[in-house]
Amino acid sequence: MAYPATFRDLLLSLVGKNVTITTNTSLAEGLLVTVADDVVQLVETVVGYENETKRVVIPIASINYIRSKN
Repeated sequence: MAYPATFRDLLLSLVGKNVTITTNTSLAEGLLVTVADDVVQLVETVVGYENETKRVVIPIASINYIRSKN
């Protein structure tokens, strides 16, 4: 099995998958939609009275852990 050369390559391979991302101060779960030069964007579903989605932007440098659910 070949492993990605960089962390950014790993993130790019997860685009379109459901992921959990943790930082020092937050936890985000959702569909990874974009990996830019220094940030990732995911769409998170907020469950409540009415389901809604929100776009979460996380700097790559602040990511401590990422897990793919698919």
